[in-house]
Amino acid sequence: MSLPAPIEPGPDAAKVANAAGATDSAGAASSLANSRVAVELSARAAAQSAAAVHVFVDAFKRARSLDPQMVRDAIAATELDTFYGPVKFDETGRNVAKTMVLTQVQGGKYVVVAPAKWATGKPVVPRPRR
Repeated sequence: MSLPAPIEPGPDAAKVANAAGATDSAGAASSLANSRVAVELSARAAAQSAAAVHVFVDAFKRARSLDPQMVRDAIAATELDTFYGPVKFDETGRNVAKTMVLTQVQGGKYVVVAPAKWATGKPVVPRPRR
């Protein structure tokens, strides 16, 4: 799957910035920069949302009911592998099965620095000054 191209500044840049709520040139620049980030974040959000739907469908099937308490209990008991990663909730509702990775930009590229079993580089601490 390829992501759409980021929005490039052009004749409509002011319209984009104003639609995003920018009221000055600094705000306009920030809005345009954020629009580029939004493309990557929207793809991630879409994947997370699709995995959430998978969890709901699984819970509805196991609950065999639309009763809120039965659906809630089925969601709480979820242990499911999705394309986005495993899902298992603790007593607070946090997904404790999905391992998070820590990345750091090193030499202009993203490098996985933790956890160690997936790391492709070592973390640089403290962060170098520019």
